[in-house]
Formats: sequence, C-alpha cells, structure tokens
Amino acid sequence: MRKIINTFVVILLILLIPLNYASATLIAPPCPPSICPPQPPPEPVEPNPVIILPGIGASFNPDLFLSEIFNDNWSFFPGVSAPYDDLEHALADAGYIKGQNLFIAFYDWRQDNAQSATQYLIPIIDEALQKSGKDKVDIVAHSMGGLVARSYIQSNEYLSRNDVDQLMLLGVPNFGSSDAYLLWGGAQLPQDWSVGLKFIVTLYLNYYQTFSIPPLQNRTTVFRDKFPSTAQMIPTYDHLVESETGNVVVLSNEFLTSLNAGITSLPTRVGGLSVVAGDQVPTINQVTVEKPSLLDNFKNQWADGKPNPNPPAKDSTEGDNRVLLTSSLIPDVDTTIIPDGVHDRLPSLAQNEVITTLTGSSPAVVYNTPDPESILGFMAASPVEIEIIDPNGNIISKTNLSNGAEFLAETNPEGVKLIFIPDPLEGDYLVQLTGIGAGGQYHLITGFADNSTTTDEVIAGDIEPGETVQYMASFNESSQTPLQTQIVDTTPPTIEIFSPEQNKSYLNSGNLEIDFNVSDDESGVASSLAELDGQTVIDTQIIDLSLIGLGNHELKVEAEDNTGNIAESMVQFETHTTLESLKDNLEHYWQEGLITKFGTYMKLKAKLIGLENIFKTKTELEAKTANTPWYLKHAFNKGLNGLNKAISKQFNQFIKEVKKAKGKTIDEPAADLLIEQVEYLQDNL
Repeated sequence: MRKIINTFVVILLILLIPLNYASATLIAPPCPPSICPPQPPPEPVEPNPVIILPGIGASFNPDLFLSEIFNDNWSFFPGVSAPYDDLEHALADAGYIKGQNLFIAFYDWRQDNAQSATQYLIPIIDEALQKSGKDKVDIVAHSMGGLVARSYIQSNEYLSRNDVDQLMLLGVPNFGSSDAYLLWGGAQLPQDWSVGLKFIVTLYLNYYQTFSIPPLQNRTTVFRDKFPSTAQMIPTYDHLVESETGNVVVLSNEFLTSLNAGITSLPTRVGGLSVVAGDQVPTINQVTVEKPSLLDNFKNQWADGKPNPNPPAKDSTEGDNRVLLTSSLIPDVDTTIIPDGVHDRLPSLAQNEVITTLTGSSPAVVYNTPDPESILGFMAASPVEIEIIDPNGNIISKTNLSNGAEFLAETNPEGVKLIFIPDPLEGDYLVQLTGIGAGGQYHLITGFADNSTTTDEVIAGDIEPGETVQYMASFNESSQTPLQTQIVDTTPPTIEIFSPEQNKSYLNSGNLEIDFNVSDDESGVASSLAELDGQTVIDTQIIDLSLIGLGNHELKVEAEDNTGNIAESMVQFETHTTLESLKDNLEHYWQEGLITKFGTYMKLKAKLIGLENIFKTKTELEAKTANTPWYLKHAFNKGLNGLNKAISKQFNQFIKEVKKAKGKTIDEPAADLLIEQVEYLQDNL
C-alpha cells in the first residue's frame, strides 16, 4: 500500500512540474514601443484644493466695508491684486481651477483675526472640501492671512476637523511688525506701503470720518475704532525705545502672546509646514520715541511715545520692508529666504516655492505683473451714478472700463460706487454724477496715491432725481497738490442788495449801511467787489451821506465764482437835503473837525438860525395869505416877496462866508458840500 502511494506522488509531481513550466513560458517578454501600442499613463493623483489667504488690505467687499451688510460681494482691492493674480495664474497653469480646487479666502481684515478664521476661513474650507471631494486642503497664507490661518489651526476646534495638509506662510508677522505701531499709535500710514494699500486705508478713514454719526474728527480714534486687527500685529519683541533713557517701552499684545505660546505645536497639526520670508530689504526694527506733545494728546496720538525721527529709521536689512526676518520664522521649521523679497510682492515672488511644494513640479511660467506706481480714485456715495471722462476722452463707468480702470459698487443700486484708475494720465477728468432714487445729499471723495504722496478731498452737495452735476478733477502728479477737484459750474453767483434800496431818496444828514449778499451754491464764490460811485465799499460798511454829495448815486456789486462765472448787480438811489439837515451837517462837520475855527462855525450857524426864522415867518405869512380876501392879497404877496429876497440874501451870504473860509478854516471838500446843499435849497425851497 505504501508503495502505491509513493508511486502516485511521484507521478503527480511529474505532471505538475511541466504545467508550471509551461505556464511560465506563456508570459511574453516586454513589447518594444515600436511594435506595441502605448499603454495609458497611470491615473494622476488629484491634488488637494488650494486656498489663498491674502494679507491686510487685499480683500474688499463694498457692502460689508461701507454699509456693514454681510453678503458675498468680495474681490481683491484694486492696486494690491497684482501679486495674488500672479500666484493665481501660476496655479491655473499647474491645473488648478478656480471655484473647483482653487479658492480665495477673502475676509474682513479690519476685525479680530480669530473671528476672521471662524467667520471666513472655515466656510471656505468647507466649500473647498465639498466641491473637490477631498478631506484636506492646502493653504497659502500671506502676511496677516497667516495669523488668520494660525488662529484656526492652533484652535481647539481644529483638533476635531484636522482638514489642512500643507500650510505655506509667506511673510507672516508671527511676532508682529514694527509698522503696526505707526498705525495703532498715530493712525499714520508707513511711507513705503504699497500704493494700493495706502490708498484703501486712506479711503476708509475718510469714509468713516465723513459718514460716522456723529462724524468723527479724530483720525486716531477712527482708526482704532474701525481697524482693531492692527493692534494684533503690535510686536512682542522689543520695538519701542525711549530716546532720553534708552528704556524699552513694553506694549501688550495678548493675541500674539497667546498664539505663540503654542507655536511649536503648529508643525504637528498639518501635513507639512513651509515658511517663505523676504530678506535684505530695509525694515523697521526699533522705533525711538519721545514724550507726546499737548497737541498729540489732544489728537489721541502716541500715548506710548511719539516716533523721533518720524518716520522712523529703517534700522535693519534683515526683513522684507514690513516684517523682520526673525518675526517670519517659526522654530525648527525650514525657511525659504527670498533675497530682496519685498513684503507686498511675496505672493508673486514665491510662485516657484508654492507650485513646487504643492505639485512637486516647477511652474511652467513665472509671472511678474507690476504693481501700479500711482492710483487715482473716485468714490460717489448715494444717491448718484458716476461716470468719468479721462483726458483722452475715454468714458469710464460701470459698463465701460478702459486703461485698466476698475469699478466696484455696493449691491444696493443707490449705494456707494468706486472707480479706480491705475497709473493715470495727467490732465482733466470730468466727473459726472446723475441723481437716482429720491435724490438728496451726495458725497464725492476724490483721491490720489503714489509712492510718496497720499491726498484726498471730500465734496458734498444735493441732487435731484435725473439731475446731473459735473466736477473737474485736475491731475498733475508733479504739483504740490497733485489732485484738485472743483464743480463744473455754468451758473454765475447770486447777488442780493438789501441796502440802499432801488430808486429811494435818502436824507443826506443820516447814515446808510451797505448791505448785500453774494452766494454760489455750486463752485462757491471766488471773489466779490462792491463800489459806491466808483469807490470800493464792503458789506456792512456805514456810509456818511453828508460826505457823498447830493443827487444820484449807484452801488454796483460784481462777483466771480470758482469756475470763472461773473455776475453783476446794481441799484441807483439819490440823496436830498433840507434846511434842518443843513444845520445838522454843519454841526457834524464841526464835530468831525472839518470846520476848524469856532468863529466860522458860529457865524455860519447864526445865518442858518436866521434863515430858520425867516422861513418860519414866511410859513406863517403864507398861511395867512391863503385865508385873506383877494383885495388884501397884494399886500401879503409883497411881504412874501420881501421874505424870499431876504432868504436869497442869507443863502448868498452863507455861500460867501463858506467860500471865504474854504481851505482855511473849512476843509475844502466840506466847503463844497455846504455850498452844494445851499444851492440845492435855493432851487427847491
């Protein structure tokens, strides 16, 4: 039996060995590519969705920032978008598609960074995961955006989510930025901030100051009220030094202190952590300060010390112009250092590092879109539409943009509209506002910013529905005031003359107050001139009528507005006198020193008293004559003729005495005025 089994096993092995061999020989050798068709490549691994988290000032939402309306009306702010555009283009070349696996986490950079993480970053992460089908995202965070990302990843909430793979931090002020003291301490914009960033912060400050209820006049108060996030970038390193003592002024930053207490755990919470930092660009390290002045205290500025010099010296070359190299670093994490890496340009300068880290391959093209060197901006607050015609005649509006201009607006049709023109042409820009809705008060804010200058102007007015108001914004970059805006006004000023009254006759023994008003509701009054009989007078001036002569007079007022429109108005009036006025004027001339000899004054006064008596007698005789029988009238008329001769004689003697004293004891013009008044009485009494 054992023999039979052994024989069976041997036979079975003999049968199996050829079969195995035969099956092995059936495996064909590799087919040469020239003969066999190419095999399909292995399926590519779908990358994680990427979220770009911008820095301070880059995110803009007109509805939120201007009206506190929370809706999705986000974009990059004009003038700061170029570095982010470069990074987006590079990611698109690498196969990323915006809205599918490429997202921008816009956020309200004015508010607390931890709040931004909850309110803006987490919802974008959820959207990216849902649309991509992935369970993790990669985050590329620039500047303040890195603090938002760290606030989330280092939070307790993240432990249960664990949804970030690669975290790339570009120029993040992990330990603060000395620039932040200028902002928080004095609402002072650092000189070398990018043009776009300076423009947006200046625009916001002016908007808030204008539209706060009640209006806020203190710029520092406005800044601290509206930009609390800047306090979270106050350095935790020694950055303030008293000039007199050399002592360090320590400022508290609870946000960074708390965040950095857990900084060593950051690498363990993500799949990979990369740091990119700019270097070899002059950057502020320490700010030397002195005691603030009384004016500083009044302005609520520099409570912890006023920079001296101001602006502070850039005392370190180990930084990116805004963030020190040591502030960008994270302990035990390798850092890619970009020489001459300017802070605002890091998203563009780091394209190679970002694409290589996220995809394993270098970018096909490295983009380098320059930032604008200057920006011209126009902001129209409701209820108006805005249209601009540039110096070349190009129309710039919501539906017609040219030369790189951008239009942003609130969702509300009657809300704020903004037009930004990068690297503008010099010349005149015609700004046309058209009233919409119910009309009412509008505001126009015009502004300009370049590397050395930031200027703006706020103009207010009223407009009716359908009405058009035009302004001319004259731009000359080399001028000390590069942008000047004034209303285009075709209406001359309004002139109202209240005194003297037209065609009125005034007694020459009194005074006349000049009373007129010049107004121009459009461009405003540039100048006005009033003349009385060719002599310059001013409003509210008191005119001594005894000194201007009798007869016809003219007050003429001319005015010009700020656009060159001229208006003219005049009134004509006359002056007359009486014997009583002549007496008053004689007394007045004596009191004013125009008659210098008492004897002259008394002699003339006596003659006037004599005249008064004669006139009194004449008046009484005339009354009697009126009631006298006709046969007695001849005798009365003879008496009246005698009195008239006596009056004429007295007047002539008065004139003779005046002429005799003229230039001696009577001022010559005053003598002429007395003679004129007597001659008037001779002709009219």
